[in-house]
Amino acid sequence: MKKLLKFLKWLFLSTLVFILVFFTASEITIAVFARQASESPLYDYETVEVDGNSIAYRELISEGEQTLVIVHGFLGSSYEYVDLFKNVDDEAFNTRVIAIDTPGFGMSDKPADYLYTSANQASTLLKATATMGIDSFALLGHSMGGEIAQHMAATSERVEKLLLLDPVAPDAEIESVRVPSVLLRVFFQNYWLQRLGFNTGPVEPLPRETFRPAMIQNHSIPSDILQQFSLEVDTEYPIDFAEKIDIPVFIAYGSLDTWAPPELLDTYLTLYPQAESAIIEGAGHLPYLEKPEITSRLIVNFLNND
Repeated sequence: MKKLLKFLKWLFLSTLVFILVFFTASEITIAVFARQASESPLYDYETVEVDGNSIAYRELISEGEQTLVIVHGFLGSSYEYVDLFKNVDDEAFNTRVIAIDTPGFGMSDKPADYLYTSANQASTLLKATATMGIDSFALLGHSMGGEIAQHMAATSERVEKLLLLDPVAPDAEIESVRVPSVLLRVFFQNYWLQRLGFNTGPVEPLPRETFRPAMIQNHSIPSDILQQFSLEVDTEYPIDFAEKIDIPVFIAYGSLDTWAPPELLDTYLTLYPQAESAIIEGAGHLPYLEKPEITSRLIVNFLNND
């Protein structure tokens, strides 16, 4: 019995030391990266006020006869799209492009009393675009942002076209689960563990320079806010209201996406029979980073009716 107690004590202390070292090393690493990025385009953004909260956005293309609004996925941000249209002829595209940070992510505010459901985020983003003076726009949503975008399109006539990039399942029910905030901070927001998780999305690991700005922003999310995403779940899914969306729709999946498998395309095409679609060969869950030229070409062709 004494040997067992001694072993358990050793195991507990060893685990505690490991966690402290692991956590401390992660915090130092992120602090170093954040300091290095202090003068980078990561901090080049604007904001609008919605219901007392600051919503950040980036104007990727400043002029055009039509407007495209981009909504990122879970743990994403507007910064991920800054290079998506760098090889596009702005004059020929003739589209103003705005990428926006949803509440809780990127450079937007992260209020503790906010309802972090897709439906409420959709409401906030519609108010944000109205505050920006955008009367009508095309809307692109990636992954979780695809669900938010569908809520926006279903509730506002200002959305004229809808693009879904690797959207989550239209009927994916999520159970409310309380994850202790301390575990979220120590493990989920750990630099190495999150980088490991991040690289399960693309087919090939992305450069550290791509991941680090995302990590810097994600690390700024209070753990109790992340906890709310596991507690505040939606009660209505796109499959419940898709019939309200009768605008032009385009849906694309990476052919090798394991987070939102391309087989989901068949389900979406039953919901949106008017939709155009594409499979982006060789891409995983992040085609806008993995295959930016192909992804931007698909977007441009759809918006310009080519």
